[in-house]
Amino acid sequence: MKKVPFIVALSLFALTACATTTDTSNVDSLGNSDSLGSLYTSGLDCEMLSTDEARQNCEIQVNDTIGALLENDVLSHFDLDRCIALKDQIGSNCQGQIESTGVKGPVPDEELALFREAVNGSSLPTGDDSPSPEVDSANCDSLTTPGYAEYCRAEIAGRMELSLFDEITLSGNSARCGELTTLQEECEDFFFVRSDIPSPDGA
Repeated sequence: MKKVPFIVALSLFALTACATTTDTSNVDSLGNSDSLGSLYTSGLDCEMLSTDEARQNCEIQVNDTIGALLENDVLSHFDLDRCIALKDQIGSNCQGQIESTGVKGPVPDEELALFREAVNGSSLPTGDDSPSPEVDSANCDSLTTPGYAEYCRAEIAGRMELSLFDEITLSGNSARCGELTTLQEECEDFFFVRSDIPSPDGA
C-alpha cells in the first residue's frame, strides 16, 4: 500500500466520514466518528514516542489502518467514484473488484444493513430455528440498487455451498460430493476420489 503523510491520510478519512449523511450506527461501515477519533488518538500517541524511527513506524501502521478502513467502506458500498478518487490510498484493484460484481453503487447504508442481515442469516446452521436459503434470498428482493439483489442472492448461494462443503468434508462421506455444484470437484479432490488425480498411496 502506498504510504501517505499521516495528516493527509487522516484528512481524507475525515472527508470520507463526513460524506456519509445517513445513520451508520446499525452497520459496520467503519466510516464513523468513533473510528476516526481512535485513529486520531493513535496519531497523537505516535508523536509521543521517543525516537524518529519509532514515530515513523507508528505512523506507517496508522496510515495502513486508515487505508484498510477506507477500502472496506468503499468496497462495501460499491462506490466506484470514491474508489477512483482514493485509488492512491486504497489500492489499484478497487475499481476492478467493484465492476466485476455488476453492482451499480453507491449502495446506501440502509441497503447495506439489509444485505448483511440476509447474508449473515445464510451462514447459520440449517435447523428449525434458522433461516432457510429461500427466506434469505427473499430478503435480497428489497434491495433496489442496480445489480445488488442479484449479487446478494449469489453471495447467499456461495455461502450455503461452502457451508455444505464443510459439512460433507467433516462427515467423511465422499459420496455426498454430488450434492455440491460449484465445489463438487474441490470436494472430490479433498477425498482423492476424482479419476484424473492420483491417490495418496500412488494406486
